[in-house]
Amino acid sequence: MFIESLNQSTSLGMKDLMAETNGHLAQLYHAKNNPELAQQHYTIAHQLFTQLGAAKQIEKLELGMKNWE
Repeated sequence: MFIESLNQSTSLGMKDLMAETNGHLAQLYHAKNNPELAQQHYTIAHQLFTQLGAAKQIEKLELGMKNWE
């Protein structure tokens, strides 16, 4: 479902939803023990949130990343 959401939000240019979905995918891939895909989606989410100036979402994303360690 996250992949479908990402595809639709990408086609519609909805950066806020794209960032949020990438964040969820990062968590999902981390839980599935796939650090490469987790990092990839985390990076995309971080970049999009940065472009949007969404400081609170970046903080939440970074906090989630710290919990991975």
